[in-house]
Amino acid sequence: MRKRAAEVGLGAVATLGLGAPFVLISIAQQAMPTTMMAAVRVALAAAVLVAVLMVARSPRGPVGELSGLLRRHPAALTFVAVGSAIAPNLFIGAAEHHVSTGTIAVILATTPIWVALGSIALGSAARGSAAGGAGERLRARQWVALPLAILGVALAAGAGAPAGSWPWSALALAASLSYAASALVLRRWLNSESALTVVAAEMVIAAGVLLPVAAAAGGEVRWDPAAWVAVAVAGIGCTGAGWLANTALIQRVGAAASSVVSYTSVVVSIALGVLVLAEPLTPRVIAGTTVLVASIALFLTPRPRRARPTLKEPVVLELSILGFLAESPMHAYELRRRISALTGHVRPVSDGALTPALRRLERRGLLSRSESAESGGPPRIVFGLTPAGRGELLRRLRDADGPDISDRNRWFTVLAFLHHLDDAAEQRAVLERRLAFLEEPSRGFFAEGTPGADASPFRRGMNAMAGDIWRSEHRWLSGEIAELAT
Repeated sequence: MRKRAAEVGLGAVATLGLGAPFVLISIAQQAMPTTMMAAVRVALAAAVLVAVLMVARSPRGPVGELSGLLRRHPAALTFVAVGSAIAPNLFIGAAEHHVSTGTIAVILATTPIWVALGSIALGSAARGSAAGGAGERLRARQWVALPLAILGVALAAGAGAPAGSWPWSALALAASLSYAASALVLRRWLNSESALTVVAAEMVIAAGVLLPVAAAAGGEVRWDPAAWVAVAVAGIGCTGAGWLANTALIQRVGAAASSVVSYTSVVVSIALGVLVLAEPLTPRVIAGTTVLVASIALFLTPRPRRARPTLKEPVVLELSILGFLAESPMHAYELRRRISALTGHVRPVSDGALTPALRRLERRGLLSRSESAESGGPPRIVFGLTPAGRGELLRRLRDADGPDISDRNRWFTVLAFLHHLDDAAEQRAVLERRLAFLEEPSRGFFAEGTPGADASPFRRGMNAMAGDIWRSEHRWLSGEIAELAT
């Protein structure tokens, strides 16, 4: 529940941070060129974020944090800085002189589609590599929601441009692709890093590039208190806090799911345009906003919750099959031997249980089978994991919750295969759910203060052993979570 609330909060801050600049830019451009405004925005964001790093009192200090991140991920960090803060500002700034704002808004609204397609490609490449991994896949209703949202943006923004301006639209498309690529790189290579440090480094790099560009471009800059306040709010509140929230959201829920902020921010932009800039609320704007809101609702509608398997259902057995076959193909005898070593002391594994489970998983396209020639004997059936099977394994590990966390035997099975998640942040999230479960107030017959809990030496012995196990697991989880965070 707390995790969901945190994600909603990040989404709200990111929505305001990405939606408000449209109004602020309109005010700021009355006193300065677009390039200068963009340079001042990122410079202010960089200054504030570095100051926050100083207040955080990291042992290495802000310079150490930023230089350490740059040493660990020089290519990824530079790519994200260029792709999210430098290139889009320059592309959009140049396009605005030739293409209407509405057309640019529609082109930028395609960003979630490029993110979704790139995420699938990235996941396919990862599955084909030695490291494995699965991409973020959208559900069918989310694929339907994306073009509907673009239609809503087109109606609300009143997109349209003279034929001669369409070549300049390629710059807006380049900005859209740039945003998408930087989100994917962030999710793939910078996901386990501190969002604050990543965004601070982005803005420092961007300021170092855009300030000289703005100075070289020149243009009239005049004193207008309202314009400079707008730039300050855009830099600190939007480019700083808004982009920080957006980065943290990408790290938590993925590039594809977080990209819906592109549409929620448009709704905020339309509302602010009507309320602050007195833009007309025409029937087309109302229709477009209605389509846009409906598309967002369709995109965010949660997947229908499947009934949780009861302890009698073979959830542990299926997870064990998927986990061991992710390590290497094997025949049923070897698979049963491995599973028995893991869980056989709790639930005996027989051919009568294993064979139906293998058939179920095979019918669902999660397993493949092939024949292996054995010397001096008949061929044997060898089972392997399909790409869909690997995706299912990673989903079960990533989404482990409820009985998977609270039931010790199911938890140990999850723990046995958690290394297959190649994302440290996702591993950490699973461990944090187990730690939160351990730290819940004591319940049950043997809880401290329960009448009769110490009525016999045997009950006291059970309490003592349970306490030792609790402390040991709590100590290990806390240490491992801290290790994964760094």
